[in-house]
Amino acid sequence: MSLRFLDEPGLNKVWNAIKDINPWMPKTAAAHNSIYRRKDVSYLISSDSTVRLYDSLTDASNLFNDVFVGDYFRFPKFQLTSEVIDQTIVYSCTVDSRTEVKYTIVGLDLEFNRGQSQISSPITRHTITLMPDAPIGTLPMNDVFSTTTSGYVGTTIYSALLDSYSSAISSYLLNLNCGMSLSSSKHYLTSASSGGEATAGDWYRGDIRIPSVIEILGVHLGPHFEVGSDSTQFPAFAFDPQLLMPEAESRTGFWLRTIRSDTQFYRINEYGQLGSRSANESNGVRPVITIGPAVTE
Repeated sequence: MSLRFLDEPGLNKVWNAIKDINPWMPKTAAAHNSIYRRKDVSYLISSDSTVRLYDSLTDASNLFNDVFVGDYFRFPKFQLTSEVIDQTIVYSCTVDSRTEVKYTIVGLDLEFNRGQSQISSPITRHTITLMPDAPIGTLPMNDVFSTTTSGYVGTTIYSALLDSYSSAISSYLLNLNCGMSLSSSKHYLTSASSGGEATAGDWYRGDIRIPSVIEILGVHLGPHFEVGSDSTQFPAFAFDPQLLMPEAESRTGFWLRTIRSDTQFYRINEYGQLGSRSANESNGVRPVITIGPAVTE
């Protein structure tokens, strides 16, 4: 059984009757992935809050306390841009603290006992996976050449996300003093393609990444290299197709990392449909980020 509640104006009668589902829900990822609530839980990462996200991911008796898919945190607006300096394209990430963007929880413990940690063992930390409701920028997958031959990890956007955007998110979480950090987990990502489909992959850092077709739409396209370690649809997208275009800014569409041809990657287009675009053309960037307790594995 799964339930969908909206903690916004126009709440349904069931939600009004029970007021708060949190106390009587089992403290498991499966249970909390089965409730779509759409509640602002930013207080969980406030340094002065008595209820902390860190505690809800480290206390087995109170796991995922007041955290459900569809809930969101309000982060400042991170903007990923590029410019040419000395004939080299350089990426940078600016932070606009005056503007807030919802980062929706799209899944809980999606990595647990799967994938790889930085020491090549299965991931055993409890984590939360987020996506911004609005793009953090409009950029090409590859700056100059329209090619997919080096897979997703060979794109310039892969490197830009891990460098500029990763640093900005890490600094923000650190300054919050909330005990949370990027998970630094490895995912099986494509590293080569031929004839318009992925032909190789390996374990690369993937706690910040462009989502795949299967993660957004639940549809498997391409060989097993494309599925990799992320083989299921995000629970939040199974509940709410409106997450494809939740904000006016997201009407530009956004990239998916799944290879379409020798020159194109798939994307969600401006109409919310599955489409594709040449790798050196621009499109919206809505990265997936996975965070967990700031501990050394």
